[in-house]
Amino acid sequence: MRTWYIRLRGVINLGFGVAVFFTPDYAIEILLQLFGIWVIVNNVIQLTPMFLGRRTRRLYPEILASSIIGFTIGVIAFTRGQLAVEIASTIVGILLVFRVVIELIILVESYLRVEQQRHLLLWIALTLFLGIYLVLNPLDSRQVFQHIIGIYAIIMGLNHILTASWMSKRMQEGSEQVRSVKQGHIVPVLRFDQLVLDKNEYPPLNQEDWKDMTPGERIPISKYQRPMIIAAHPDDLEAFAGGLVFQLQEVLSVIFAGGDKGVWDPKYKKLEKQEYINLRLDEAAKAGRILGLNKIIYMGYLDRGFKCTEETIQQTLDLLEWYKPDLIIAFEYNVSMTIDPHPDHLNLGEVTRQAVMRLEKPHKFDLVLMSTLIPNVFVNVSIDRRIKLEALATHSSQIGFNSIVFPFLEKLITRMWGVFNGYDYAEGYRLIIKDQLKKNN
Repeated sequence: MRTWYIRLRGVINLGFGVAVFFTPDYAIEILLQLFGIWVIVNNVIQLTPMFLGRRTRRLYPEILASSIIGFTIGVIAFTRGQLAVEIASTIVGILLVFRVVIELIILVESYLRVEQQRHLLLWIALTLFLGIYLVLNPLDSRQVFQHIIGIYAIIMGLNHILTASWMSKRMQEGSEQVRSVKQGHIVPVLRFDQLVLDKNEYPPLNQEDWKDMTPGERIPISKYQRPMIIAAHPDDLEAFAGGLVFQLQEVLSVIFAGGDKGVWDPKYKKLEKQEYINLRLDEAAKAGRILGLNKIIYMGYLDRGFKCTEETIQQTLDLLEWYKPDLIIAFEYNVSMTIDPHPDHLNLGEVTRQAVMRLEKPHKFDLVLMSTLIPNVFVNVSIDRRIKLEALATHSSQIGFNSIVFPFLEKLITRMWGVFNGYDYAEGYRLIIKDQLKKNN
């Protein structure tokens, strides 16, 4: 997204807000009519490539679901203006309050270095006031709501204009070219119990110029030669770290559990458990081909079938001492800081923490946690996000969840992290300082 476009959006929002504030009846009525028409037409355009066969079939459920919702919203806005206003005010108010809570947590508890902090704090205060008002106000007076919409649009316009003034520098970091998918590249899936881990197989890396990553820094992609991601299920990598993994080179993926409990489609319920696990690992390999993985190691556990024990810690430690990664991507282990408190995710995060603590004479590495609410390092995925979603879509057995619900949540989160960094979309990770490993925080 270019800064001129951000400025243009700001000017349009500012002009619209002024119009709504001073001529609310005419402006809102016209807006609802135009909005309803636009949503309906937009969804027709969205469906057209699918009917022409120009969309991958794996994305059909997501497209159909979003189109149905879009048509419904468009019809309500076009035919039932007052109802549309009341529904919109409640939803917008809830989303604004949620966004304010997340932004305040990040500002208070993370190491995030945010430029224009006073501007951001002012924006948070105004957003919080507006969000609470929209949730609590019964909207007996339509004109009051219309004035609020005008004020909100004015605030949005000013926010866009101010943001554009410092966004150019941040956007330069997003100019990297997207790597193409390796033609013919096959990602092997290896079982841990069949591996012979020779600690001399991977020689120590040349790390003479190594500098530890610091909180607030953008993840230095080119720095890493041997990254490793430790995930619980076959689709965790794509869902939580797909953008970062795609930008890295030759990532080793470790999958602890085979995803046997994630049966969303009835047609897979007839499969034996191991057959279904093999299916899910095959989907992970297809996704890995898109993201350019080195190899996948399956640890052999079932869903909810492992905990933080001496065995799992030692297995993880063996992998770390064998591969000697210079970047370790793991799950958030603090339950109060995670986006997704799945027991397998939390257990594996703690397993990784314990294993890293036991490394003797450790090589130099950075440890970042995914699925965290308190990120302090970020990576721009504005260019790569479509590749990430395409990789996620290869998990067709998860079509009931991944293709509808998760893309929405993923977009909400990556868009929010992008706001803090001047990007369209960003993935956020919590960098763990080595001295903090002994603390469960």
